[in-house]
Amino acid sequence: LISHVDIKSIVLPKLQIIRGRTLFKIAVSEQEFALLVTQSKMFPLELPSLRDVLNGSVGMISNYNLCHIKTIEWKEIISHPNGSYVYNYTFNSPERECPPCHKSCQTGCWGEGEKNCQKFSKLYCSPQCYQGRCFGPNPRECCHLFCAGGCVGPTQADCIACKNFYDDGVCTADCPSMQVYNPITYSWEPNPNG
Repeated sequence: LISHVDIKSIVLPKLQIIRGRTLFKIAVSEQEFALLVTQSKMFPLELPSLRDVLNGSVGMISNYNLCHIKTIEWKEIISHPNGSYVYNYTFNSPERECPPCHKSCQTGCWGEGEKNCQKFSKLYCSPQCYQGRCFGPNPRECCHLFCAGGCVGPTQADCIACKNFYDDGVCTADCPSMQVYNPITYSWEPNPNG
């Protein structure tokens, strides 16, 4: 939640994943928001590493002077099937004219300069990468299902971030058990990897 902020810019260069464990609801929308920016006056909101909103929607509501946010392809970032992007400008004065994105940006950007181009890992995937992400356009270039935000290869160890847990260099569905059964002693013992 970013609300009633009156500063020149907000820059969060390392934010990659918003998990959406806590969602925000406001009166003007039925959506529940994982990222909500409202009643703020900053010029850029730079989130150049943001790759995934796992649960909830994204809302940009009643912000004055906020640039570049309308250039972002939010379908690339919002993962939850019920998640959506809500943009609402409620001021009487016209919206601010923003400088264009850097010429190297494919489509959208978070601010000026090459470092603020939006990164893609979902929109240009093969149909075989169902509800997933990819590191290339071919059918065998899908990210593992445990990945969040994209990958650099097909395995659980190639993820940019993990949907669930990170254990010993790979993304997993669960953490290792705290105890393991020893069939020699017929007892449960502490798991050194738990």
